[in-house]
Amino acid sequence: GLVVRGFYRGGLAVDSGLEAGDVIIKVHGTTVKSDEEFKSVERTLTIGDKVEVEFVRGNQRNTVKVRVGEAP
Repeated sequence: GLVVRGFYRGGLAVDSGLEAGDVIIKVHGTTVKSDEEFKSVERTLTIGDKVEVEFVRGNQRNTVKVRVGEAP
């Protein structure tokens, strides 16, 4: 998975429920294990889409919906 290291100030993920240290394991139903896999999924998304992001925090799996925004 991908470790969340932080957020862009004012970015859409800030209010998503994700926190620094969370490990993202799925985006939009697709397992992501590397930056390349994440970017591959990201290219299929449209700004404004709401996508499910599955992640691990500690020993718990969680899912949140994140609205896709424009990269700064």
